[in-house]
Amino acid sequence: MTNPLHEDARSAWAWRRYAGGREPQPIHPAVGAVILNALLPGDHVELIADAVSQSTLVPLPRLSRRERPLDLAVRTLRAWFLVDRGTGGIAVLPGTPSSAGHSSDPGAPWEVTGWTNALKAIDGRHFYFKVFLDSLESPEFAILTTGAGEHIMRLPESPGVPLPPDPRLLSDAPARPLPEQPILPTDWRAAEMIACRHMREFGFPDAALTGGSRDNGLDVVAAEAVAQVKMQGTPVGAPVVQQLRGARPDSPYHLFYSTSGYTASALEAAGELDVCLFRIDGSGAVTAVNQDARSLEHSGLLAAMPDEVVSYVRGVRQRVTEAFLGTDIDRARARELYSGQHLRLWGYLNRAVENVTKERVPASPRSSVIFHHHTELLAAVYFRELGIPYPGGARDQPLPGTATVETLDDYYA
Repeated sequence: MTNPLHEDARSAWAWRRYAGGREPQPIHPAVGAVILNALLPGDHVELIADAVSQSTLVPLPRLSRRERPLDLAVRTLRAWFLVDRGTGGIAVLPGTPSSAGHSSDPGAPWEVTGWTNALKAIDGRHFYFKVFLDSLESPEFAILTTGAGEHIMRLPESPGVPLPPDPRLLSDAPARPLPEQPILPTDWRAAEMIACRHMREFGFPDAALTGGSRDNGLDVVAAEAVAQVKMQGTPVGAPVVQQLRGARPDSPYHLFYSTSGYTASALEAAGELDVCLFRIDGSGAVTAVNQDARSLEHSGLLAAMPDEVVSYVRGVRQRVTEAFLGTDIDRARARELYSGQHLRLWGYLNRAVENVTKERVPASPRSSVIFHHHTELLAAVYFRELGIPYPGGARDQPLPGTATVETLDDYYA
């Protein structure tokens, strides 16, 4: 029988992490159902681990997972669940995953390695428990201390987050066209052909070699882009990059290709002049060197995707950016349900912002949709848990059990 923890979006990622760990103990499907039934609306599982619990702290730090039958510790976004593996009995310990001290030294045997906690359940009982870990360097330890936002790869749907185009209806085919026969940069002519092919592949289908004309020193030209190619023994310097920018200043895009890399001053000049720098390696592969080049590659691949995908991806990026710009650390701290909650939630928003600010070449339309939908769900966790609307976070909502104080401004807005 399949465990419901495996199927449910609220727990699927944590379940897979647990099942793929070292010597995981079996979890009966009925116990999995109990865990899912205990989740409040909007909550999800960050961590599942073997554990022991008792009424005193001593001698938890020294306990081995070999010494007694193991129960389960389940860390959700909002609470700890201590679960009796045999009966399915569950104790809910809300709030921070506060630590009573690491239960093992970095060099301790695997059987002893873990994390010791002391918390109070909602029924008033005090619990001392030890969560066993495969390693203190594992992602599970980071999840305990800072939350799962930087690691989690599956989240349930969230109200207020637009549904994406159905990934099942999108192609798994790579967005990048299938490569032609590779060209090796054996001489300057071959290097120019590599640059020309690269430009055609990434959004400039009319790119053409200038041939013998050497149009103001340009080697490849297109309606919206110009490029220069250098095959030399030393890194390209700033003066040549600056000359490219001045050769046709009205062109929307300026690309530079080098087989030997760039000096620090060339990188600085390219950043100031919006020149896209690429490097051609010995196999003929082209790599983006600076942020302008990475953005250009991403835009070129994205433009080749279906219109609905392009529109959706741009919408996600705009909403996540607006939401981030609307954050306020003081407001977040005032709204947290337990001390330090806003910091754990920040990991989710931080990962979402990294996803939309660090250019990522989409592998396929389907992959791009899934990646951006997950990104938006990450961002929404931060705002939903703090009671702030998403996207933007510009308008407050009352926390549960509180009321907004009305002012004249509310009536004359």
